[in-house]
Amino acid sequence: MRFYIIFISICLITANRCFSQTCVIAKITYSGRDTSIVIGADTKFNNYVLNKKTNEFDTTVFYAHKLFNRGKITYATIGYGPEVQRRVADSVCRLNLSVNSTYIIYFHEYKRQLLLYLQDIKKHSLKLYNRVLAKNQPYISQTIFAGFDHGRPFLLHLLFSVSPFYGIDMQTENGPLAAAGDLDAIQSALDMDKTWAGGTLAGIRKLLKMEAIARPDKVGPPFEFYIIHKTKAETLTYKQ
Repeated sequence: MRFYIIFISICLITANRCFSQTCVIAKITYSGRDTSIVIGADTKFNNYVLNKKTNEFDTTVFYAHKLFNRGKITYATIGYGPEVQRRVADSVCRLNLSVNSTYIIYFHEYKRQLLLYLQDIKKHSLKLYNRVLAKNQPYISQTIFAGFDHGRPFLLHLLFSVSPFYGIDMQTENGPLAAAGDLDAIQSALDMDKTWAGGTLAGIRKLLKMEAIARPDKVGPPFEFYIIHKTKAETLTYKQ
């Protein structure tokens, strides 16, 4: 049963405390003029704050959006510092450029801002900095862009890692299927025909539920979805 819920749409805590353990899956369904893209994600966040008295990390949980639509592009934030990804992606997507220009500009600006964040964290708390790197391996963050470019569907998966020389490296993947975040419980099911037998939306919802059951500490409902067509993007939310 579908229902709507009010989310915290912006991370209201400082960037050096917010970790987005997540599960995001996106798939293109080719069907001529009815070709569409479905992208789904959980909404669970863990917030780690260094307790100065105990020198240990206190953890709180909250729920917020990880999927956003800006013009012709819908995107997902995965991994560390989702509010940094969102700020940069929002500004770049509003330029209404081609997908290639969008991701190139996004990479350079996101890289610059992420390095500033990491430098600030390291300056104030080496323990928190080491935790950020340890908890986000091999990729510190990932962004998925989805939409239609000149009438053709695209899924562009950007994977960011911290290099040994304290730079940010990026890998790119594109294809009809993208999956990011915690995927241990569903990795083999992603390529199974029976996963998609009931349709793309049902398949992604099933996979998200499987991962949430396997990793309730990191992944959890509600689940949110965007169904993207050439001329519009619809959003849905499911309690479970």
